[in-house]
Amino acid sequence: YAERYAALVSSTQLTCLHFMDCAMPHNVVYHMFSMTHHFCTLQNLRIGLTDAFWNNVEFVGWALRKGALHRVVSRCPNLVELELYNALDPDYSSDVTALEQLTGLSKLALVGDCVKDDSITSLTQLGLPALRDLEIVSSILDPHTAHIRVPPSPHGVLQLRKMTQLTQLV
Repeated sequence: YAERYAALVSSTQLTCLHFMDCAMPHNVVYHMFSMTHHFCTLQNLRIGLTDAFWNNVEFVGWALRKGALHRVVSRCPNLVELELYNALDPDYSSDVTALEQLTGLSKLALVGDCVKDDSITSLTQLGLPALRDLEIVSSILDPHTAHIRVPPSPHGVLQLRKMTQLTQLV
């Protein structure tokens, strides 16, 4: 399956790529952004599952596992908007440090189990001078009530206050 998804992104002229609500095979994003392709024109990337989709499908694995976010960032150095919805494996939430390379990033959505105090702290320490629009929402998977969104902890909120350049925070 990974090869088929990789073929979808074979165009090096892409400026926008959205993979939302696709039950992609395990770690396919890692293969899509292979070491042989650079996506210098890609400015908008959206990957993940909306809560409505998440609650109605059998879990197939995280789109971004260990090292995948680093690979995506290194292959797409000119991203302006990056939206990850329930895409980043919570065991690798510290991978958000890879975003430091995206100096032109103005919009970031980080939603899912990966949003923890340590990932929020890491995010606030990156600088990201162009970042103006941030959506950061933690969520938990409850087998009885499906996916529930929860706000960041009080510590996380204090950390977010350090990001004074933001004009929009969701």
